[in-house]
Amino acid sequence: MSHLQPTAPLVSHLLELAQRDDRRALAALRRSLAPDCEAAAYPIVARFFPRDRRPKIERAILTVAGLFALHPLHGSCTLGGALRRSTEKRRSQSIESRFVAMLDASFEDVGQHLRQLVAILATEGIGLDWSDLLRALKNWDFDENWARRDWAKDFWGSVSEENQEKEPQS
Repeated sequence: MSHLQPTAPLVSHLLELAQRDDRRALAALRRSLAPDCEAAAYPIVARFFPRDRRPKIERAILTVAGLFALHPLHGSCTLGGALRRSTEKRRSQSIESRFVAMLDASFEDVGQHLRQLVAILATEGIGLDWSDLLRALKNWDFDENWARRDWAKDFWGSVSEENQEKEPQS
């Protein structure tokens, strides 16, 4: 549920903005989530874009920055783990259906799903590992998308390796 990984430079920058309570920057990042308004975030995050043009990486950076501005609480939980905590607090099944829809979403659509899920976490005051989310979005369309499976395990739980070894193989 918690993965101790180094903080991405973008996330460090976003955390500094939140710590300084830079309302103008955070408002610009929130605005950038609206259709055709991403340029509002460029002065804040363009330095984190790769030198060679890679639109999906740029989109991942913009998405994470905008979502962070909606809920600037950093934690050690992956998205799956944070949503599991929220589900336990709310005792609501609607989070699960939204989570499944997000896991099935294409890269082009995942941002809208994430916006809804991050809003839920903000309501509950549950922090999120923003570096993990950034890594996941950067790799969203690869066949070996580890994040979806890891988030699923964090959300629904997983059988420990020791118990897996004891289970009969079919």
